[in-house]
Amino acid sequence: MTDVMSVATHAVTPVAHIVRDHLAAQRSFRPLGSGTWLHGGGPFADATPVSVRAHHANVVEYEPGDLVITVGAGMTWRELTQVTAAHGQMFALAPYGSEQSTLGAMASTAATAPLALGDLLMRDLVLGLEVVDGTGEVLRAGGRVVKNVAGFDLVRLFTGAHGTLGIITQLSLRLHARPPHDRLMRVTLEQPVVNALATCLPALIAQRAPLPLLLCHTPGQPLTLWARVSGNAARVQ
Repeated sequence: MTDVMSVATHAVTPVAHIVRDHLAAQRSFRPLGSGTWLHGGGPFADATPVSVRAHHANVVEYEPGDLVITVGAGMTWRELTQVTAAHGQMFALAPYGSEQSTLGAMASTAATAPLALGDLLMRDLVLGLEVVDGTGEVLRAGGRVVKNVAGFDLVRLFTGAHGTLGIITQLSLRLHARPPHDRLMRVTLEQPVVNALATCLPALIAQRAPLPLLLCHTPGQPLTLWARVSGNAARVQ
């Protein structure tokens, strides 16, 4: 019934070798993707960085007809977008960070994406994972199909665990058809916050289809409203 555990049949990945070497030498390490969010410091700030992007940034398997792609966790959101766009498809999340955010980091943090289509979350789109645990063993959870009900849902356990259960090295992701029009819009609202909300939100709420919105209020800066408008030409207009 388990979703994972046949570790002996999986090839040892480059990251697994690195983990085993550090374990044998009793040296601490810190996994990272693009390394853009490491400014927070913390107890592992001086540990040896282990770059997932350096070893796992490739497309492993992609069959557009299945709307599923398997990629290395070091691939960035922008790279994935370029690959899937050629087939009229997309990964439905737009992360808070930059386009250089790696998919492994997005999965390990269960990255919030307020402008996601259809209110999707990271856990809704990750179908399968390859993970290297703290002993260097390679584990696999989930699969490469949308309907997968075998065993325990370890994919959701690893997604959002912030790397505490293992380093994600590979992901199978659910894709969606790219709408004919997909626009990201930003509006700066100079009015006071209350007046701005009273002016713009009723009109936006009146839209029949859901409209992903993000309202940003930084002290000392004008109120900023982000919106993602997608669909046919009439809807976007």
